[in-house]
Amino acid sequence: MVNSLLCSEHCRNKLALMRAHNSALIIDYDSAMAKCISFRENNKILYEKIDALKKDIAQLHLDVNQ
Repeated sequence: MVNSLLCSEHCRNKLALMRAHNSALIIDYDSAMAKCISFRENNKILYEKIDALKKDIAQLHLDVNQ
């Protein structure tokens, strides 16, 4: 807490607003990080599927050529 002897009412109000804004920013950051992690996991799954499909296509080319 801010010492009321060292900080005016205006200063305390401004500090309270800054703390609230900081808390909102932290919540937004945490949400963005959770989405980023989810996107990375989904991206990894998609790349694995793409690699599997490329192998299937390569095998199909070999089968057709034979």
